[in-house]
Amino acid sequence: MRTRSSSDLATLIQSLPLLVLTLIMKLFITSLTLLFLISCSQPANDNANAKANLAAKNKETAAKNDMIKLVEEAQKLEQEGRDMEIYRKFPGSACGKALTKKTVKLQEFQTKLDGLTENYKSKLAPIFDDLSKCIACEKTAMDSCRTTRASLNQLIKEMFSQ
Repeated sequence: MRTRSSSDLATLIQSLPLLVLTLIMKLFITSLTLLFLISCSQPANDNANAKANLAAKNKETAAKNDMIKLVEEAQKLEQEGRDMEIYRKFPGSACGKALTKKTVKLQEFQTKLDGLTENYKSKLAPIFDDLSKCIACEKTAMDSCRTTRASLNQLIKEMFSQ
């Protein structure tokens, strides 16, 4: 029994370097495989992040462009409110007719304003109240037009100083 045990031990000792070398090779191949898989997945994640960042920037740019268009529209409506001053001096059906057309534009403006992102809507919404008073037949409407213009100018200054 002893002889067999020693021969088994001798065989084991002889094959030990081969066994260790095999284990090291398997470990090395596994490590290379993992590194390859990690490096392959990294650009995909970077690409996905880049696409997400680009989409966010595009969305923000679109929202800002919508805001700019609405500011321009508010400026036009404010000027139309100022142009109604002649009707205010001579109240009657002419002012009412002019007001009817402007009210439709004002409602369309409100709908577009409601469609803005909250960030931009919160900047332009406070101006709407004065703008709607500017487009009116009341004799105090011109004061609201002045306030609207000042608010729009301030908003434009803030938007483009960034």
